[in-house]
Amino acid sequence: MSHHRLSRSSGFTLIELVVVVAVLVVLGTVAVSTFLTYRDKSRISATVASSDAIRSALAGYAATQPTMSYPATIDDYTSLVTLVNAHGGHLSPTASKSGFTLQDYTPIDRENDGDYESYTLRVRVNNVPTTKAGWCVVITPSAIAKCEEV
Repeated sequence: MSHHRLSRSSGFTLIELVVVVAVLVVLGTVAVSTFLTYRDKSRISATVASSDAIRSALAGYAATQPTMSYPATIDDYTSLVTLVNAHGGHLSPTASKSGFTLQDYTPIDRENDGDYESYTLRVRVNNVPTTKAGWCVVITPSAIAKCEEV
């Protein structure tokens, strides 16, 4: 009668494999979360940089007007691009490439004389959730501010 001796095979147990997979899942989750945060911050930073060019172009526009007045209307992204690019700025003709879309433009006439001495321009950063600070940017002649969380 022959006896077969059971030998230990080299390899991993099911528990060891489960632990390794769980560690990889946790690391992957942290990496994706960090990547998404940096991607959103990058989009917001690009919009803030473009906002400075918009402010400069609007100041250039006002400087060319006899009454130093800002525009009465900016209806959409296309009209914003036309105005900015005509006054020394450079915006992409499509909002998806620029990273933001125009939400609203409000000219301010403090003296009720038909000349707009100031404005508020609000842009929405594309593909950034409204739960993140900076999901929109408010531009005025004196400042650029990130919108807070909703």
